[in-house]
Parts: sequence; C-alpha cells; structure tokens
Amino acid sequence: TLWAFATLGLQPGSNLVSAMTARAVMMQYDFNPQAIGNTLWALATLGLKPSKHLEEALSEQALVVQNEFNTQNISNTLWAFATRGDQPDKQLVSALTAQALVLHKDFKSQAIANTLWAFATLRLHPDKKLMEVLTRALELVYDFKLQHIANSLWALASLGWQPGKQLMSVLT
Repeated sequence: TLWAFATLGLQPGSNLVSAMTARAVMMQYDFNPQAIGNTLWALATLGLKPSKHLEEALSEQALVVQNEFNTQNISNTLWAFATRGDQPDKQLVSALTAQALVLHKDFKSQAIANTLWAFATLRLHPDKKLMEVLTRALELVYDFKLQHIANSLWALASLGWQPGKQLMSVLT
C-alpha cells in the first residue's frame, strides 16, 4: 500500500502509484475513515499530489462516512491537505469540524497539534466553538512533546487566537 511505502520512507515508482490511485478511485466506496486518512497522509508524506479524481473520490467518501471518523483520522486528513498546500472541499472541512466537536474529549496531543496546524496552514478559521474546544483540550493534555507545543502555539497565533492564562501555564 501507499501507507507502507510512506512509513518505510520508500518512493514507489510512478506506474505503481498510478495503478494504486486508479484502483483506489474504483474502490472508493469501500474506504473507511482510516483508509481515507492513511491514503491522503501517505501521498502527502511521499510528496505526491493525488489526481483530481482520487481527491474528489476520497472527499466524497469521507462525507459518506463522516460520523465514523476518529480524531486521528480527522487530524491525518487535514494534515495531508495542509502539507500539500491544497484546500480541501468546504463540505469536507465542515463535516470534519462537526465530527471533531463530537469527539473533542478524545483528542490526544498530536491530533490537537496537527489539527490546529492544518487549519492555520490552510488559513481556515474554524468556528469559535471548535477553537474553544481544542484550546480547552490543550489545557487537559499533559503528554505534549515540544514539537506539539510549538506547532499549537504557532497555529493559535496564526489563527489570531489569544490563549488564556491557564493554557499558557500548561504549555510553558
């Protein structure tokens, strides 16, 4: 799979990538949130831009299974778009934002940091409720690595969000 190549740091040949992405488009309705997020993550990690057909197919399927996304799937999907510098479909962003609000208590430090980073990198301003939820989650997570803290603070600053005293005391 593309995920295996990306995880191993190996660059697949263009013929293999073309065949795998064509097959993914044909099988889009079999993709669950993990497969969507992993495929987009792998392509971004490998520095590959998905075809328009693949991106549309995966975005369409993501809307079908939006209520099945977990926090890591949300984070990986948004991270992949941001890493490639591609704006995701507005419906997809809305669906992932809504699901993030449902799952806000499940966010771990890396998923919070990557989600905030993706929103800031894409210059997408999540609604106030999501920002409040994510910043509150930041206050409750104590396993932040230095990179997560740096990415989160950069994202908050880029989004024009003023962290409260409690958040700053947790992050510094």
